[in-house]
Amino acid sequence: MSAPVIGTLRRHFAVEAPVAGADGVLTHELRFLAWGAIETRTSNVIVRLRARAGLEPGWRLRLGVRLFQIEAVQGDETASGFIACTCRELAP
Repeated sequence: MSAPVIGTLRRHFAVEAPVAGADGVLTHELRFLAWGAIETRTSNVIVRLRARAGLEPGWRLRLGVRLFQIEAVQGDETASGFIACTCRELAP
């Protein structure tokens, strides 16, 4: 995967991981913040981020009031320094 063009990573995403509570209810908690770019496709959304180890399908990305469920993660954090997340936008 090629690196994004300079200046395109201008959106600040909150990255949330799923966590099972003591009562068994699944919630999400903030893990870290990441700069990224968003690209809307016909059936899904591609979010390009600076690479960070541990990002997995099932995690969520929050951009203001918009919420995205990560369905796939592509890219090699060591080679290019960037990853692409295929996401589905969740209804607010």
